[in-house]
Amino acid sequence: MKSKKRPGISGILLIVLILVGMGLTFFALYRTQQRPYYKRLLIIACLGYAFFLLYAKFLSRSVAQYYSYRLELMWSLKNTFSLNGEPESLLFSRFSTICLDNPEMLEAIVINLLLMVPVGYQLPMVAAVRGKAVRGWQIIISGFMLSVLIEVIQLVTRLGMLDVDDVVFNTTGTAIGYTLYRYIFNKTKC
Repeated sequence: MKSKKRPGISGILLIVLILVGMGLTFFALYRTQQRPYYKRLLIIACLGYAFFLLYAKFLSRSVAQYYSYRLELMWSLKNTFSLNGEPESLLFSRFSTICLDNPEMLEAIVINLLLMVPVGYQLPMVAAVRGKAVRGWQIIISGFMLSVLIEVIQLVTRLGMLDVDDVVFNTTGTAIGYTLYRYIFNKTKC
């Protein structure tokens, strides 16, 4: 049983707001990387993201009556999409055979991907400011560990569900964030 979320912004609007916030933050950090106030802006961006993540994962939720977990890998995708026809049809680019069965679950998947994108670009920025070099695998492992920590805290506090899919999507989001950092900032080597 999932914990109940408090009423608020959800769905497509939330996804758009997250994308706009991340895009503006990333753009501001990119444009100011040679400015004397870049370090302060980076600290503000990291703190803002930390508060947003804390709110999204814990503070926006009510305590559930029961501990809740889902350990089936890719359960979310299986229950979001279905395939009309044979799987071989995808080999021939017949993607019209894929049906969206649960748009709300798709929104949850996208939000889980997006929530950890800032980890992927903010961690290497912080390391660079401190004169340290980090590798892509270190950033991805850090995102994975943070995601596992969040899921375990959600389980223990009953402020959410421990879901292995969330760990997968959060880690993928971290990898996307690091890829954006590498592609746009082009500072470190994998």
